Amino acid sequence: MDIAKSLQQVKSSYIREILAAASDKNVISLAGGLPDEATFPIELMRATLVDLAEKPHVFQYGATAGYGPLIDFLKQHFALPAHHEVMITTGSQQGLDLIARAYINPGDHVVMEAPSYLGAMQVFGLAQANIVTVTQTPEGPNLAELEQCFQSQRAKLFYAVPDFHNPTGICWSLNTRQQVAELCQRFDVVLVEDVPYRELRFTGESHPLVSDFCPDQAIVLRSFSKIASPGLRLGAVSGRATDLAPMIKVKQGADLHSSVPMQALLHALLAHPKFPEHLQQIRTLY
Repeated sequence: MDIAKSLQQVKSSYIREILAAASDKNVISLAGGLPDEATFPIELMRATLVDLAEKPHVFQYGATAGYGPLIDFLKQHFALPAHHEVMITTGSQQGLDLIARAYINPGDHVVMEAPSYLGAMQVFGLAQANIVTVTQTPEGPNLAELEQCFQSQRAKLFYAVPDFHNPTGICWSLNTRQQVAELCQRFDVVLVEDVPYRELRFTGESHPLVSDFCPDQAIVLRSFSKIASPGLRLGAVSGRATDLAPMIKVKQGADLHSSVPMQALLHALLAHPKFPEHLQQIRTLY
């Protein structure tokens, strides 16, 4: 059987190759964003794992958008605007895929920093997007290039990792965050802000999210792989309810919903009184 034309244009996943190599016990891999297994909060999750056996309702089908108590917790924890919602995804990688499938048509222009996250490049490649890149500076993306790109390319999305950029490690300055938000609003470009490492800052003060300066022009991707466990395969997407609705429709056709027991486990973990102490411990370790 012939494979789809969109897949024929996409190279083999470097991430899969990195993970395969990293699984070798004789390899110390610095190539992938694999968290140290010593950071997994097993003890904080142990009681909840046992208690789940007494909650048969979490083993039933669930809502596509996610487990209600977890969604409510995240909306409050991240202090989202009243008209914004949260959708739970099977890892933040699925969030990227849902954004692409809901909003990208073949040939649409997607702007990314160079270099950028390989997983995002693969997702937008599968969507047959026209990927346009801008160079980086120590402060973040080159703003002059970005403005020119938005103006000339009729960009639809700008995908960015402003905190501890993958793979360069760059953190955007406050001014860059404000300027990027202004450009997205001026040229009607949706910012896809990916923040998988934001909670791991161990020195200095955190800047506001870029999306804080353009909340209605942004979709935020969050991962729990680095602060909890990648094996849970849970992430979250937040943004305007109207922007999330098409993505929920796509997810319904993809997998109905992410694992409800794992969502219940994650909710209990994030709400655990010792979870802030766990975060501080992994920051110290890193």
